[in-house]
Amino acid sequence: MLRLMKRNVLSIPLLLVVGVTFAAYAKVFDRYFASEDFLLLRVLRDSPPWANLSEFFLSSWLSSSYVQFYRPVGTLLLALEGELFGNRVLWFNLTHLAVHSLNVALLYGIGRRLFPDASRGFLAVGALMFALHPFHPNAVIFIASFATMFQGTFLLASAWLFLKHVESRRLSSLIASAASFSAALGSYESAVVFAVLPCCYELLAPRGTAGRVGHLLRTGLAFGVPCLAYLGLRLALFGTFLGGYDSVSDDLTASGPWMLLTRFEPLLRALLDPVVPPRPIPGMGLLLGFLFLFLPFVAASWWIRQREDDPRPLLFSWVWILSSLAPFLTMPVIPSNGRYWYVASAGLSLFTMAVLRWLPRNGVTRVASLVIPVLIAARFGYLLQQDLEYYKECGDTTLAIQQQALELTEGIPLDQPVFIGDYPRLTMSEAQQPVAPCLMYGIHDLLNPPFTENERLVYGLSLTRGQPPIALALSNPEASVLLWNPFESRLEKATFDKPLRKLANGFPVLEIYAPEDGVTMAVEESALWFEYQVHPGTEQRLVMTGPANATILTLPDPEPGQAKARVPFPLDVTRFHLQFGKGQPVYWWVQAKDERERIVATTEMRRMQLVEPAAD
Repeated sequence: MLRLMKRNVLSIPLLLVVGVTFAAYAKVFDRYFASEDFLLLRVLRDSPPWANLSEFFLSSWLSSSYVQFYRPVGTLLLALEGELFGNRVLWFNLTHLAVHSLNVALLYGIGRRLFPDASRGFLAVGALMFALHPFHPNAVIFIASFATMFQGTFLLASAWLFLKHVESRRLSSLIASAASFSAALGSYESAVVFAVLPCCYELLAPRGTAGRVGHLLRTGLAFGVPCLAYLGLRLALFGTFLGGYDSVSDDLTASGPWMLLTRFEPLLRALLDPVVPPRPIPGMGLLLGFLFLFLPFVAASWWIRQREDDPRPLLFSWVWILSSLAPFLTMPVIPSNGRYWYVASAGLSLFTMAVLRWLPRNGVTRVASLVIPVLIAARFGYLLQQDLEYYKECGDTTLAIQQQALELTEGIPLDQPVFIGDYPRLTMSEAQQPVAPCLMYGIHDLLNPPFTENERLVYGLSLTRGQPPIALALSNPEASVLLWNPFESRLEKATFDKPLRKLANGFPVLEIYAPEDGVTMAVEESALWFEYQVHPGTEQRLVMTGPANATILTLPDPEPGQAKARVPFPLDVTRFHLQFGKGQPVYWWVQAKDERERIVATTEMRRMQLVEPAAD
């Protein structure tokens, strides 16, 4: 790594690219925390990894049993940031932007090894495409996407070290490359597909290359051992080799090969033309996906016959894109998912450089090889600025909610619950596409340490539509309720006038049979049980709001004539910690909605205290 910096830091074109990258992100240097930023930094502050490192490295992410994540390396790095920076968001943003710039430098170094005769200006422009990709803010400036950023660093470093090994055939470089790959495995699940890259590079070596078989075997062993160890650990922890979210794993396994093939086309098109929603090309998905999957092999074969060029740079970058996209084929292409395409966009930059290098070499193509990536990078930079405006707006909103809530709650006892509703969960583009997470999570955390001085009980309210829930009016009409006014961008104290008028006019109130109000219940792996009166002909929803998050669960349809229902609410210990905090009360109620999504009946709001199961 040090040698990479020594070789490249003095490169004027690379320094210019890094400078342009920082300038492009300048408007969000002080962009405030949002959504999972609050939640993760709070959890890591409460339970730092170094409290029990052995358990930390031999357990699932945040000891979770409902997501199949194993991310100790990336999580440890984020926890160290939290320890160093506290609530100083500027330092988080600058650190993550510095990591992104390091990744740009690593990509530049990979280009130098793949295209040793290319000019530094050409390589710098290729790296600039990666630096300014419009999908990157979700990875670079959204702190909760730390795993993507650190995985990218370790994978790019592994690729650079592997290509260094190819040049020198020193075993130390191969071991360092495999070690960096192992760190990527400990940061993000999708890193496992990267193992095919070095093996493919050795496999595609020209016939007659000295030691070709031996090189392939050594590379396969170097990357195969950490892969097998990683998969074995996942099997021990989760009972399965691969996966993250169960829904994503199920979608991948349920989709047929032709459907997965067609999914490559919109993802590839989004990487090159990141306009959301993507411009449709009717009937072209399968054709373009097929062409991209097989055309590089055909082109490489033709060029091998015509020229003596090594086809491996083209095929290496091509496999890079395919392998990076494969784990996310079923994910929707939207800016708020931009972190999923971070590593793939690095492969796109390399692939673009490889294609341009293979053009017939004359004056026109030499100019085109610089002009084309410059134009692509310029377009990326323009779109990036638009997306960064949404991220800045999101940070400004969370900061405004925090500051205004502190003012409005001054004088309210800290142990008295405060309910906040109508806050934005996502920042939407003009095309109504989700761009930046705002307060999907974290409504409690932004008013508690380490983000403020005092601890306060804060609860989020979902879909309040400008007035407090009728359930809250039934139980506690004196409660403190703050609602976000999106038109004036401010919090306002809510009144219970409308809910109380509805109750006075005979609004239907349903009974709750269990659990009792104020009960203390242990969070078991099985379920919590709720019994309530059924409202015929409506959809019943269970609403739970805790200090960390609000949850709405659609309940099973009752049988005809059924007057009372008993339903479970699955809640493991990890979800209890993440969504409902530790030891704070949880409020819940059941509401009935008609076909037009209107609330037509409700129970009262009840309170319960959730505690961890007693140790055996």
